[in-house]
Amino acid sequence: MDYIFLFGSFITAYAREKTIRTAQSIQDYSIEKYGFSKFIYSDTDSIHTTLSIEELKEFCMIDDVKLRILET
Repeated sequence: MDYIFLFGSFITAYAREKTIRTAQSIQDYSIEKYGFSKFIYSDTDSIHTTLSIEELKEFCMIDDVKLRILET
Protein backbone atom coordinates (compact mmCIF):
# COMPACT_ATOMS: atom_id res chain seq x y z
CA MET A 1 0.00 0.00 0.00
CA ASP A 2 1.26 3.43 -0.84
CA TYR A 3 1.27 5.40 2.41
CA ILE A 4 1.34 8.78 0.67
CA PHE A 5 -2.28 8.25 -0.39
CA LEU A 6 -3.28 7.25 3.13
CA PHE A 7 -1.64 10.38 4.52
CA GLY A 8 -3.29 12.55 1.83
CA SER A 9 -6.69 11.07 2.65
CA PHE A 10 -6.18 11.89 6.33
CA ILE A 11 -5.26 15.52 5.56
CA THR A 12 -8.26 15.93 3.27
CA ALA A 13 -10.66 14.41 5.82
CA TYR A 14 -9.25 16.57 8.61
CA ALA A 15 -9.60 19.74 6.53
CA ARG A 16 -13.16 18.84 5.52
CA GLU A 17 -14.13 18.17 9.15
CA LYS A 18 -12.58 21.46 10.31
CA THR A 19 -14.33 23.44 7.55
CA ILE A 20 -17.72 21.89 8.34
CA ARG A 21 -17.43 22.40 12.11
CA THR A 22 -16.26 26.01 11.67
CA ALA A 23 -19.10 26.77 9.25
CA GLN A 24 -21.63 25.28 11.67
CA SER A 25 -20.18 27.32 14.54
CA ILE A 26 -20.37 30.53 12.51
CA GLN A 27 -23.98 29.82 11.59
CA ASP A 28 -25.00 28.98 15.17
CA TYR A 29 -23.20 32.05 16.57
CA SER A 30 -24.73 34.46 14.06
CA ILE A 31 -28.26 33.09 14.51
CA GLU A 32 -27.94 33.39 18.28
CA LYS A 33 -26.46 36.91 18.16
CA TYR A 34 -28.26 38.47 15.17
CA GLY A 35 -31.35 36.32 14.74
CA PHE A 36 -30.28 35.16 11.26
CA SER A 37 -27.39 33.35 9.68
CA LYS A 38 -24.44 35.38 8.42
CA PHE A 39 -22.90 32.24 6.91
CA ILE A 40 -23.01 32.43 3.10
CA TYR A 41 -21.28 29.27 1.87
CA SER A 42 -18.12 27.22 2.17
CA ASP A 43 -15.84 25.72 -0.42
CA THR A 44 -13.03 23.21 -0.22
CA ASP A 45 -10.62 25.65 1.38
CA SER A 46 -12.69 28.69 2.36
CA ILE A 47 -15.70 29.90 4.31
CA HIS A 48 -17.68 32.92 3.16
CA THR A 49 -19.60 34.97 5.72
CA THR A 50 -20.64 38.52 6.48
CA LEU A 51 -19.25 38.43 10.03
CA SER A 52 -16.56 40.98 10.84
CA ILE A 53 -12.90 39.96 10.94
CA GLU A 54 -12.90 40.44 14.72
CA GLU A 55 -15.82 38.02 15.11
CA LEU A 56 -14.21 35.52 12.73
CA LYS A 57 -11.08 35.43 14.87
CA GLU A 58 -13.19 33.59 17.47
CA PHE A 59 -13.66 30.70 15.01
CA CYS A 60 -10.73 30.74 12.60
CA MET A 61 -6.99 31.19 12.55
CA ILE A 62 -6.55 34.32 10.43
CA ASP A 63 -3.13 35.20 9.09
CA ASP A 64 -2.73 38.99 9.44
CA VAL A 65 -0.02 39.11 6.77
CA LYS A 66 -2.16 37.43 4.13
CA LEU A 67 -5.16 39.47 5.23
CA ARG A 68 -3.28 42.76 4.72
CA ILE A 69 -2.30 41.67 1.23
CA LEU A 70 -5.96 41.09 0.37
CA GLU A 71 -7.04 44.44 1.80
CA THR A 72 -4.57 46.53 -0.25
